[in-house]
Amino acid sequence: MVAVALIGWFFTGQFRIGLQLGNVAPPAINIDGKLVEFPYSDENANEDLIIFSNSKDYYGFGYATMYFAVKNISGKSQNVDLAFSFKDNDKRQLVSLERYAGNHTEIVPASVDLADDLSEITIPAHEITKTDWIKNTSEKKSINWVGNRKDVKGMVSDKFLTQAIAKDEVIYFKAKIKFPTDPNGDEFFIEAFGDQGAYGHLDPTNWSGVDSVDYTNATAIVGQTGLGTGWQNDWLSNTSWLGNTSVKTEGAGSGYTTGATANIYRTLTTASDEGILKVWLMRTDNTTGDFLFGIREGGPDGAGRGFIDMDGDDVGTPDITVCDNALGGCQVIVSNYSNNTWYLIHLGWNAADDTLRGREDSSSTWTSNVATAAFTNINELRILTSGAGYTGNSHFDGIGVGAESPTPPAAPEQPQQSFIPWTEF
Repeated sequence: MVAVALIGWFFTGQFRIGLQLGNVAPPAINIDGKLVEFPYSDENANEDLIIFSNSKDYYGFGYATMYFAVKNISGKSQNVDLAFSFKDNDKRQLVSLERYAGNHTEIVPASVDLADDLSEITIPAHEITKTDWIKNTSEKKSINWVGNRKDVKGMVSDKFLTQAIAKDEVIYFKAKIKFPTDPNGDEFFIEAFGDQGAYGHLDPTNWSGVDSVDYTNATAIVGQTGLGTGWQNDWLSNTSWLGNTSVKTEGAGSGYTTGATANIYRTLTTASDEGILKVWLMRTDNTTGDFLFGIREGGPDGAGRGFIDMDGDDVGTPDITVCDNALGGCQVIVSNYSNNTWYLIHLGWNAADDTLRGREDSSSTWTSNVATAAFTNINELRILTSGAGYTGNSHFDGIGVGAESPTPPAAPEQPQQSFIPWTEF
């Protein structure tokens, strides 16, 4: 059984690794320059379309990206219908399904990045591997299956894809699934129906969690345990961020720092190409410097793709903005924010059009989209302070799954304000 979360799908079933009743897991494939293996499946009795996944747990913020493979061991070529069954189809759904089609290479131009001490480093032009995917059309249709079918617990089959799979062939897929914040979790099902009688079944679970490190301890956050749901590691990097018992938002103390170059990061176990997170942020003195809450890919210590910036009064009015890393664009979320005031901010991203967006929780309106450098999946959070003469304390708390709003963001616009021209964060 696989498990999926918003920042976490949790392992709740009986996954086995490697051999599945004599069936060897399919070969690993290169996805965007990383070797991805498919060692996980569940109980495969009376199945001859074996479904393998790359992980038993999947994590994201509102969406999860999963990779899976279907292996045909029926002894016959099959035209296979893939079905996804959900309990609550208006909230849980298959967003997209794509078939693996190999790789190509691209040249990334030279750029400037930031070291942990915020000094600039030059990254030379280099070649990267990008994966090609064929987007499959899917449709709702009834299941007319005369063979033995495993239990899907009365759930409604939502999407189908018909795919030809030859005898002994393995086909690889990428699926993006949307599901609501749900601390209790809920399963869904993937089934494969062959036109020559073959069948396969996989039973994942989707649920969500939050960052649950206990920040009431007035010591360095780096080194504290208590990962919360979906996290690959505790906070890493320097020890300038501390727990604070006197300032809090949702029951536990906040994380805070007085340091001018305080930098910590944390990585999810798996990544998502789309998502929305929320976080409480506050500064006690916004005279100078910046307080940044960012998202990155390829972590730990990956490449910056965008951030929320509580900037200082030294660059104009102190605003809370959503900014990209490479192109220098920003959109204002809160203009002229107040010191010693908590703001609950939502940050959204979408790799389909390489955009970011932000909004305050009390508003239903997103900023216009901010165009960013091309990215594939987000799997890391980074929090830091910077800027000459940085003043005051910065606080964060309550990192969790953000929410959509009724008002969609507009198309990307030109930057509304200038800021420190970093190409990486």
